[in-house]
Amino acid sequence: MFDIQPTLMGSLLTASASLFGALVGAIVPQQIRVRNRRKNLRLALRSEINQIFLHELHVDVLAEFTEAGNLSQLLPTAVYHANAGQIGQLSSDEIEAIVTVYSKIDSITLYFERTSHEELSWEYLDKFSADFEEAHSKAIAEIDKRL
Repeated sequence: MFDIQPTLMGSLLTASASLFGALVGAIVPQQIRVRNRRKNLRLALRSEINQIFLHELHVDVLAEFTEAGNLSQLLPTAVYHANAGQIGQLSSDEIEAIVTVYSKIDSITLYFERTSHEELSWEYLDKFSADFEEAHSKAIAEIDKRL
């Protein structure tokens, strides 16, 4: 059917093997880099989320930090904001859980900035604290599933 000389066949096999090796050699390291970036992102976000102890803080402390303009020290978001463009690399469950935590941080920060200490709603803060604790636990659990 095909009359291919043995030397030509050997050359074709060598070229094919070389091409295959080059492709694998390019793809595998890239996949390893992507996996390492995801892992590092997960570790950084997990670390930052673990630093947020909103549910353990007394409202008076939050109010004092807000009045001093230092609420961001208690509610860190630097890692999240620095890596916002990379979060799309994570699973949809992780993204949803992580974004929920940081949305709640933005929400409570805005609430404290716009509400005087005398106007604070304890009912709202108690509900918020419970909701935040649930979101916090879910985000950590989603990240831990993939570490």
